Amino acid sequence: MVSQEDNHHEEKVCDVPEPVTEGDGGGQSRSPNCNNEAEGWNPNVNQDDLILQRQKEISAEIESESDLVGERLFLDQLLTEYPEDEEIYRCKIVDLKKCYDAMRKTRPDGNCFFRAFGFSLFQSLLRSTSARQEITRLRTVAGNIKADLYKLGFNFTVDDFYENFTEALDDVQEGRISTPDQLREEIFNNPSRSDYMVVFLRLVTSAHLRMNEEFFAAFIENGLSVKDFCQTEVEPMQKESDHIHVIAITEAIGVGVRINYLDRGGCLSKVNTHDFPEGVPNPAIHLLYRPGHYDVLYPRESCDVSSTAQSSDSSSSITSQPARGQAATSSSTIRAHEDVSSSSNHYDASSENTSTGVSSSKNPRLDPSVPSANGAVDPSPPTLSANGQESSEVVDEQDQPSTTS
Repeated sequence: MVSQEDNHHEEKVCDVPEPVTEGDGGGQSRSPNCNNEAEGWNPNVNQDDLILQRQKEISAEIESESDLVGERLFLDQLLTEYPEDEEIYRCKIVDLKKCYDAMRKTRPDGNCFFRAFGFSLFQSLLRSTSARQEITRLRTVAGNIKADLYKLGFNFTVDDFYENFTEALDDVQEGRISTPDQLREEIFNNPSRSDYMVVFLRLVTSAHLRMNEEFFAAFIENGLSVKDFCQTEVEPMQKESDHIHVIAITEAIGVGVRINYLDRGGCLSKVNTHDFPEGVPNPAIHLLYRPGHYDVLYPRESCDVSSTAQSSDSSSSITSQPARGQAATSSSTIRAHEDVSSSSNHYDASSENTSTGVSSSKNPRLDPSVPSANGAVDPSPPTLSANGQESSEVVDEQDQPSTTS
């Protein structure tokens, strides 16, 4: 006989799950003595289908709540996203505000890095004193990359993505797009043109990795070849971007990028920053990284961003061969970012990956001889003087921050 006290501590034990035969519940297992249906599990419904359905619902919800590229916002609004007990994040946002006063959010759909990179690249052309030369250079780079893609076995569909990119260059050069709002609405918030832009930038990244396969193979893990890595982690839409993606696209296009890391790593009160390629004097593109996501940043007029970059880790460095077609130089490295890579799980809508198979502790050197946007200005509203310093003479009233979140 079981006493009342013993009965009080008695735990329910489930029988070993019985295998379900083919055609009886999609190959799932169930335990008849555990109330699975009461817990929300239906043995007659294929669980894989439920997961896919839920992923589609999440994607649809995100699409309804966020633009592909958002309006320009005051950086103060970023503080409202973190409660008082998130002291590390709030302190780092305060530090970030010393050199940045505005941002643009991108949709967390797995394409955020390429969309933020592309928007910033084109916005830098709108206010550049050397826009015509830079557009000519970018058109040449794009043509060379298209030729590389053909050599690599890509078919004629590459032309569609290439033409979308060069048409956007034409729109800027010929004045059809002359403001950030036009750039946002007509290209980067237009789903077809925006997605074609992302695909082309992914192909640019893939081509550079493949054409420099011997070097980049050393930084890919899980037994993947460079080709396999590109096919699974670079070319498909909604795949997260890691350091290897940033390295490849900055080398391929020849534009400087500064990434500000807003995470729990490194100093608890300062934002870690890193320039790609390292040592670039005045990056044309400024991005905010939060674990798994990238947004666009705008520097303050009063801040000299040319001297604020700091490596988030100086413990290790690897020297690489220069990128194809570039002169060899020495002593410039990209160092490991242990604190960043440890928190790089993807929170975008797809959430399909937590690892891209990239060795985050072995980041290659970028050749500083890569041109840095040929004088292209910072994507912030103020113009730049000939020496790359910000000028307060002109302010783009059409690109002032919105007060809405």
